[in-house]
Amino acid sequence: MKKYRDHYFNRAKQEQYPARSVYKLQEMDKRFQLLRKGQTVLDLARQAADANAPDAARNALSTVRTQFPGTQAAQLADKIAGDMAYRRWKQANPFTTAATEAADQAWTTYRGAIESASSAPDGPPEAYASLWMRIAELALEVRNDPEAARQAHAALTQFSGHAAQRTLLAGRIAIYTNDLSGARAHLDSLTQTSAQTPAHRSAQHMLALLDLHDGAPDQAQERLDALLSDFSHDTANDAVALHAAVRHFQGSDSTSTPLQHYARGLIREQQHRWAAADSAYATIINETPRTPLATRARYQRAHLTAHLHSPTDAATALQRFAAQFPRHPWADRALFTSAELLDYAQRDTAAARAVYMRLLEEHPRSVFASQARTRVRALPAS
Repeated sequence: MKKYRDHYFNRAKQEQYPARSVYKLQEMDKRFQLLRKGQTVLDLARQAADANAPDAARNALSTVRTQFPGTQAAQLADKIAGDMAYRRWKQANPFTTAATEAADQAWTTYRGAIESASSAPDGPPEAYASLWMRIAELALEVRNDPEAARQAHAALTQFSGHAAQRTLLAGRIAIYTNDLSGARAHLDSLTQTSAQTPAHRSAQHMLALLDLHDGAPDQAQERLDALLSDFSHDTANDAVALHAAVRHFQGSDSTSTPLQHYARGLIREQQHRWAAADSAYATIINETPRTPLATRARYQRAHLTAHLHSPTDAATALQRFAAQFPRHPWADRALFTSAELLDYAQRDTAAARAVYMRLLEEHPRSVFASQARTRVRALPAS
């Protein structure tokens, strides 16, 4: 808050007010107290949002907007409202109305916050950097709008200390638009200049995928080995899955080409080119049907059915996978995903309960067992 107070003292000097003008100092102190109160209410709103108390958070945000207009607290209130919707989108089950509505609300609220900040005399707060990064994510993951993602990338230049995230975003946009050489250039520059940050690890994982796509499995494995020296980061799960594909299926020349197809399928999924991804996985199954990689490809194809056809079709395909490969490490995942699609996307509670029960019977030690039991208790028995 001190910087705001200093700001008004400096304005007083510039406008040649008497340095010891009691009236002016009182006015500035009132303004300072207003800013401090606005920040206090904003902190309460943020705490309520973090505590999953949306009604209390919305009331506090409304108070900030109405009682402290024109302050930075009011600008940040708009951002926090967008963050709440963004969090609901991230937590929502895919293919549900809740997910769609939350994504739309996050997008609209963030855009409104940006429009309000554009007319503010001091420009957007530094916290808006994360707002722009989330707009880019929504543009790619929900709206199929790479141009909006590019605009978000350009807007990040006005904030300091976000060079790594901006470079990672450039690489992600390049992958989405199938500029794979451009993506490699951005991601390579990040890994050469950045420390072991989340952005650095994400770049290494993306580069490993590009290595597989380009027929360089040894280089991909080297990157993944480095990532798996520490399992505490968010990229670890994806790195484990890709590492297993490389380690178990690399060998003679006959297995390097299927790995390229597998990487191509994963990249096409990132690009939301669902039919092209399905075609890449189908090629693996047709050319090397008895390999473990073909089994992975079958799982990916079952999962893609939700995008290519419907959640119900995907639920059926995933159950079929679990029946055909009951000992596969992803068999329990297939059943759990199937049950969730029936439960949340299709609202078929009876069918969902049956699949949850099947998961508990066939895979009682599954990492999904606890969540399945919770839903079985919540869903009606018939």
